[in-house]
Amino acid sequence: MLVEKTPVQFMDKTSLIHKLHPITKLSWLLLISTFLIVNRNSLAEIIILGFIIGLFFLGGYKVYKIKGVWVVFSTSLFISFLQMIFISEGKPIFSLNYLEITTIGLERAIYIGSRFSAIILSGFLFIMTTNPNILVYSFMQAGISYRLGFAFISALRLMSIFTKESEKIVYSSTLKGAPFTIFPINVFFKNLTNYFKLMIVSIFEKVDAMVISMEGRGFGNSSKRTFLQNQPIKKNDYVIIIIGVLALGSYSLITILN
Repeated sequence: MLVEKTPVQFMDKTSLIHKLHPITKLSWLLLISTFLIVNRNSLAEIIILGFIIGLFFLGGYKVYKIKGVWVVFSTSLFISFLQMIFISEGKPIFSLNYLEITTIGLERAIYIGSRFSAIILSGFLFIMTTNPNILVYSFMQAGISYRLGFAFISALRLMSIFTKESEKIVYSSTLKGAPFTIFPINVFFKNLTNYFKLMIVSIFEKVDAMVISMEGRGFGNSSKRTFLQNQPIKKNDYVIIIIGVLALGSYSLITILN
């Protein structure tokens, strides 16, 4: 029985995480990523990974149903395995012929694997709980140029369009008897060349339609911009940001003192 996968894209829900201000969620994403990179404690990495998985359930998502999550975990396990077999420092805990696993190798494997999964999943969580339009509006209301804001939102929208166009080209080529197989090499490069040609044509068509639409709406005629709805940062958003900063600062201070 096939399990329906949840795509890694924004879905409008009423969870507490969805209701948070986009800048609040972005701040926590940066804080968590900074902590994961700076931290050297494997137990702390596992706790953060569990915390992020818990946030998925709080946001109304089942982690095991998210598209691509098993690829993330598989890659994490592969990286951890490489750490175990190539790090020889520490006390041996398992040995078989030329394969030897040490305490430091195992600790390093847990540390690196947990960090990789946590960073990727935190990015997934931010994408799936943050409306890109509201995110851009928040940036522009915070003082960022609305031209840069709309360049960002246009890039996000075109990414999904180009993904669908790519799938259409691959399916069409397969139905015509020219699948994208590696061998023979000359046929592969010929199909790849045709693929890029079709994608370039599709890109120009979509960008041209978008430019005409934006010009018709008077985009860029004024240095100021009005907004349909404001995105003020509420008190609870400030509290959550402060909690994150204090938690990261306290842990860093305790680590330095120890």
